[in-house]
This record gives sequence, structure tokens and C-alpha cells, in this order.
Amino acid sequence: MKLVKMSLVAAVAVASLSTVSFAGAEITGKTDFRWTSSTKGDMNTNGSTRERIDLHVKAPSKDGKGKVHFGVRYDGTAKGSAVNAIKAYADYKLGSVTVGAGPKIGFPGNFSDSTVRGITVSTKVAGFTVGAGVADKDTGSEMDEKSIITAKGKVAIADLRFDYRLGAGKKDYLATDVKVKVGPATIIGAYAAGMGDNNKDVSLMGADVSVGLGTITAYGAFSMGGKMGGGVTELTDSTNALGNIAGANGAGEVTAMKFGAKTKVAGIAVGGFYSMATPDGGDTSSKIYVDAKKSLNAQSSVNVRYYMDKTGKTGDDDSKNTIELRFASKF
Repeated sequence: MKLVKMSLVAAVAVASLSTVSFAGAEITGKTDFRWTSSTKGDMNTNGSTRERIDLHVKAPSKDGKGKVHFGVRYDGTAKGSAVNAIKAYADYKLGSVTVGAGPKIGFPGNFSDSTVRGITVSTKVAGFTVGAGVADKDTGSEMDEKSIITAKGKVAIADLRFDYRLGAGKKDYLATDVKVKVGPATIIGAYAAGMGDNNKDVSLMGADVSVGLGTITAYGAFSMGGKMGGGVTELTDSTNALGNIAGANGAGEVTAMKFGAKTKVAGIAVGGFYSMATPDGGDTSSKIYVDAKKSLNAQSSVNVRYYMDKTGKTGDDDSKNTIELRFASKF
């Protein structure tokens, strides 16, 4: 029944878009070359490279209310290469509502980033941007459907974000955060909960504080939760406490902390952090991360990263050290 409803909505959306005339195409893209070398304990790991090229073609409608967007990605490694579609959709503004549909469209959400086959709608209501989407995936034996309602906006001095997503049991979650600026400080409080058979008793909450001290921004995050898994681990917003605790991805009760700073020195953006996650009854994992990025011009940049990951009992030499060199350019 859900599939029938979705098909009807898709038919209406496609019919609306099919009456639109489109103008000349705009072609944009970016390249990303990455070299990585890792060592773990006393064992050396060979370096690896990856080349990535994204190409996007966008054709706006003649009335300026919509567009068609098609994007492809080339990935090349020592193991082989592949070309895949990463965007394929059309959207159009009907009054105050923007409708989108396609086999590769960005699924609405403040805390996740996924591309799906589906339909999306968005509008503004009382100062809030409100969106919704429905998507499906043919798993071979059944249709795996999911839907979402999302909103973000400002109330007085607070910025609010909210996602409520329903899917095939393990993909259900609710996530929200509130951000307030007080002088040089930015404070975020966040909460998420998983629902469904594979997300029983899941809840995550945390806080994130950043303070600007001249040219230096220092930040810290603390979060805790239990029985993380399923859809909750899809929360990918690394700028706040939800991303911090979702990254811990442990079993049982998990406590996670993260402290770092960033600044600019001689035109080079420099930053780093230390994070750790301790699951109840499990081994503590920690990470040290340092990043330096230099813009060569408006389109190109070079980036050097070092990070050390460690999981295990104190004193065990099981840390993994990685250095990464990246060159990126837009066109």
C-alpha cells in the first residue's frame, strides 16, 4: 500500500516537472587526489592513493523556478576504478513549495547526508524551513521504504533543528539540537533517540561549546548514550555532540569526549583535536587528529592530515598512525 501511495505521488511530481522547459546547461566539477600511509604497532602498511573526479551538469528552467541536475563520480585506486551516478533529479518551485524527484536525490535531513531514489518537498513556515521526503530501495525481496520530516529555524536567540525519520524498523530515529550564541561562545545541546526493534532503549545526548579567543577557536564536546546502532549511527553532523557520540558506535552505555582548537597561521588553516569514547564494560578508544590546509587560489587547496587511532587496554601497542596528503581543485 505504501508503495502504491509513493507511486501516485511520484506520478504527480514527474507530471508537474515534465511541463517545464529548461535552458542552457552549466557544467561544474572538482578533483580530489589523496595519498595515504598508515602504520599499526610495529607492522608497516603500504601507502595507497585515490583519485576522485566529480562532474555536475545543471540545466535551470527558463522561468528560473527549477533545474535538472545530473552528476557522475570517477573513483580510481590501485584495486581498480569505477564511475557511478551521484545525482540525478529535477526540482521545481510551485508557489511557496519546492518539489523534487529523481533516482538520485538528496534525502532531506539536518543530521544525515544520503542520496536516494525518492521525492522531496520543502517550504518556509513562520520563519522555519520545513521539508519532507519519501524514498524506497529495491532489496530484491521487498521494498525498503523510509520517510522523513525535517525543520530548522530561529526562535529568539536560539537556532533549532529537528529530524524525525521512519523506515524499516532499524532505520527509525529522532534527532534535535539547539544552538545559542552568548558573547564569544557558541553552546549546543543535542538529543537523539532510536526507535524500532533494532534500536530498543537507544538514547543519545550531549553538549558542545566553542569559544573564540582572538584568532583561535577552542571547542569541547561531551556526550553519552546507550545501545547505539541502526539508524542512529547514520547521524553524520560532526560539528556537534550528535556527530561526536554517533561516531563512538559502541554497545551498551557509551561516554564520549572531544577537545580541540583551530586557527590560521600565515594563511594556513591549522586545527586539531583529541577524542575518546568509553563503552561500559569495553575498551576505550581514542583519537588524535591534526590538520593543516593551504588555499593555493580560489579553486585549489592542499591539505596535510595526521591522525592516531587507538583501541584497547592501556599500554597495548595497537595504535594506528596515519598521514594523509590531499590536493583538491574545483572547476
